[in-house]
Formats: sequence, structure tokens, C-alpha cells
Amino acid sequence: DKAVTIHNGVRVEKYATGNAEVARRTLGLSADVPLVVATSRLHPQKRPWDTLAAFAGIASDNFGTPPSHLVFVGTGPLEADLREQTAKLNLTDRVH
Repeated sequence: DKAVTIHNGVRVEKYATGNAEVARRTLGLSADVPLVVATSRLHPQKRPWDTLAAFAGIASDNFGTPPSHLVFVGTGPLEADLREQTAKLNLTDRVH
């Protein structure tokens, strides 16, 4: 009685056949660049700073060649703050 199931509100099958080439071309990235993708609104409740901090923590490890890029898919009131923090971390060329 105390547990409630909330099903995913996104129809994942709609996006299952998505073509990443279009997104990579838009970002100016080649097909071999690893992408870390965060999808949510840029709002304190979603904690996008944690995503950026985690990426910054692994970005310097340079696990691969070419190095990975972080892509935020979403907008919100924290966008300007995230851009500023990205610049302070010297990651503007790898965070989109």
C-alpha cells in the first residue's frame, strides 16, 4: 500500500532508432568521439552541477583518444551558471 510504481514518462522506443550522426555533426564532433549525455531540465532539483563535477573528475583522465565530451540535453534556469562553471573548469571545448 505504501509503494507506488511510476512508469517512465518517455516512450523510449520512439528514440531507440535515433541517429547520433546528426547530433555529432551539429556539435562538430566525429563519429569516434565518446559522448556522455545528460538529459533533464537544468534545474537545482536535477543537480546538473553534480553531472558537471563528475565529468570534470574523469575528463582529466583522458581515457580515450579522442577524449569524451559531455552533452546536456535540456534547458533551464541554471544554464548560464553551468556555462560559467564549465569555463572555470576549462572544459568549454568538451561540454555542450
